[in-house]
Amino acid sequence: MIISVHYLWYPFVSRIAVFFCVLLLAAPVLADAPAASATTLPTTAQLTAKLTEVQAATGLDETVKASLIEQYRRAQSNLEDINNFNAKAADFTESLKTAPPATALLLKQLKNAPAPTAVDPTLAQLTAADINQRLSQVLADVAQQETNLSEFEKQINSSVERPAQCGCV
Repeated sequence: MIISVHYLWYPFVSRIAVFFCVLLLAAPVLADAPAASATTLPTTAQLTAKLTEVQAATGLDETVKASLIEQYRRAQSNLEDINNFNAKAADFTESLKTAPPATALLLKQLKNAPAPTAVDPTLAQLTAADINQRLSQVLADVAQQETNLSEFEKQINSSVERPAQCGCV
């Protein structure tokens, strides 16, 4: 059975269109979101400096030192997560700008897509017996090719072992 490309792309394109519509509806809400808090976050360099300072400190108790090192490393990890989140938020904002034209283009292509093609009439007229006969023929051909392959592999193995048998190697 031949399936038209039109029917394969339609669910995909319609889901993308719904996704972009939701993005467009969410844009005003996201634009009104409060900015980052007024407190400034430490930089990676500052956290690294504090971490090396704690590691080099000799007057600290080992449990306090280990706790501070763990907290500074966790803070570094959180800072990386914040940077990754900000990058993803910027990508999302950019996609809000580019989504409507892209969606319109996809919808236009979908409307201009050719109509589905009909099934080949000769294939539609095949009976179950004809299909089974063709399948049996194909399976017999596959079995013959597998037999040929095993014979070739035997020949290769015997030619590889031949120099060892005569003591030449």
